[in-house]
Amino acid sequence: MNRILSLTVLTLALASCGGTAPLPSAPFIVGQVDVTGLQPDAISHTAVEGVPHIPVPVALNGQFQLPLPANPSPDGTFYGSPLCSGTVIQSNTQAQFMTLSTDRLRLWHHGTLQGFVTTRWLQGDNVQTYEYVYATLPTIVRGEQLCGNITKTFALDYQQGWNLVEWTLTGNHLTLGSVANQRLTWRRP
Repeated sequence: MNRILSLTVLTLALASCGGTAPLPSAPFIVGQVDVTGLQPDAISHTAVEGVPHIPVPVALNGQFQLPLPANPSPDGTFYGSPLCSGTVIQSNTQAQFMTLSTDRLRLWHHGTLQGFVTTRWLQGDNVQTYEYVYATLPTIVRGEQLCGNITKTFALDYQQGWNLVEWTLTGNHLTLGSVANQRLTWRRP
């Protein structure tokens, strides 16, 4: 199934292009936890196959570095659909991808799960979030497609390794764009 269509449906779609700057390989999610109440002392990925589940420390100021999978395998991610109108072009057709399938992380306090945090931001009919995508080879993905009543715009500049992608859904327009690696803020949903 087209990964983009399924994520759009499953997560009410997401993301905007905050620029198309290429992202150097990043083996870590560099984050900032911003929660009220009991402060976490550790953070981990959710139960996703092939992703390290060991909690890592969260500093007193809320900052953390959570490892991304060291040896990711392509997961069948592809861009564009022959069932949609419009064209999406991938500059290197040999490139394959692995997308972390969640934008949630688990919070821990003294070994007890305290809930989840996300990068997802909602305002009216606007949704924004981030995802990490591993590319086996450098490639550029550009184009626009109309799938049902959703217009999808692709502005992705992948380097080999881990890349950060911003998703923005505004009404019926979904934009996926590469953004420079940055410290993402993680809040409770």
